[in-house]
Amino acid sequence: MLKSEFYTINFYLPKNYVMKPLKITFQFLAIILLLSFNRLNAQSYQFEWTNTFDGTEVDNPGWCLWHVVKGYYTYHVTMHVDPKTGLVDRVHNNVVNYDLTDMSTNKKLVLIDTGHDTFNKDGNFYFWNWITGANLPIGEDIPVEGTMVWATFKWISPGGLKVTTHEVFQLHMDANGVMRVEKDKPYADCN
Repeated sequence: MLKSEFYTINFYLPKNYVMKPLKITFQFLAIILLLSFNRLNAQSYQFEWTNTFDGTEVDNPGWCLWHVVKGYYTYHVTMHVDPKTGLVDRVHNNVVNYDLTDMSTNKKLVLIDTGHDTFNKDGNFYFWNWITGANLPIGEDIPVEGTMVWATFKWISPGGLKVTTHEVFQLHMDANGVMRVEKDKPYADCN
């Protein structure tokens, strides 16, 4: 009951008013749990890979930038194992930390990279498995369909030097096994 000097308001709620929202919430959570049960059984493994460069020509990663690079970068790699087959079925990677110097200008370099692959394009699963020391089981056969997105790998050096490469690769079949999408769009721009 609310009171003021001008009016009084009485509230009357049904006895089970509080229980209905609680019951609906539990039902909603149960539905989410059932729908995501397959995801809950899935195994994701996370790794970090750090690569260091001393600024010599021999270990220079600055391809396409045409400058020697010194420093390090660290990638975060997630590899997902399909619970039905026991094999890696997708990989996601992104740069999480870096400290790179363009030795020609002596200025800091920016590195941007992220990728996602469900196809094992060009042996991506094998590469990340080997480079991170994951040693996860990978199938011998390339999947008959999938997607690989290598999204905007960039070296950006002060002074206008920039390298951009990316690729989108897709193979998808319909329910009858007919290939409906077949696309490969690579792009590279060396400064």
